[in-house]
Amino acid sequence: DSLPLDAILLNGVMAKGICQLTLGALTEALDTFRWAQEVSHYDKGVFNEEQLTINSYLTATYFRQRNPLAADRQQRFSLVIAEKSHGPDSVKIIPTLIQLGSYFSSRAKAFDMYNRAIAIIEINYGVNDLRLLKPLRGLATARLFELTQSKNAEAALLRVLEIVNSNPNSDQNDRAQAIVDLGDLYIVISDEKAQETYLEAWTILK
Repeated sequence: DSLPLDAILLNGVMAKGICQLTLGALTEALDTFRWAQEVSHYDKGVFNEEQLTINSYLTATYFRQRNPLAADRQQRFSLVIAEKSHGPDSVKIIPTLIQLGSYFSSRAKAFDMYNRAIAIIEINYGVNDLRLLKPLRGLATARLFELTQSKNAEAALLRVLEIVNSNPNSDQNDRAQAIVDLGDLYIVISDEKAQETYLEAWTILK
């Protein structure tokens, strides 16, 4: 089956924008990606999920232009798209929340993104579900960007270990990785527990 005309147009516009971005023609790339977004909005609506790839390229272009405020705006729009498409509490927005948590990892906004993802997982899958590991680890990393948050980072990783220990679908490798993550944290914050923590992980893997 052949692609509809609007899909062919959008693919062509995106290809042009990607080439411009690769060549460093940033102003032209930005105009082209905005054109692609307009085509997408006209065809599928302002909040259609198919434009997320366009949004990512707009973000990358703004970064190359050293315009972080505009890049942030594009990233926040990704969450608006997900919420409009699925609802603010849907499990389907979890990947977007985690991605935004990573994007904002050096800023306090990351805490909100990861905590929302964690809350949605807990409500829908339970408090010991392995899906919690990724946002908890992301939250721990984000906490470390603030020197006063090391205890909260440790708490997140201790919860990872607790979940791994209590979940029947985890294995020894999962447990060892959770302990290594704690050891890495203790190295970063110069905690003397690092050595014994790594030794515990090594004992599991032997």
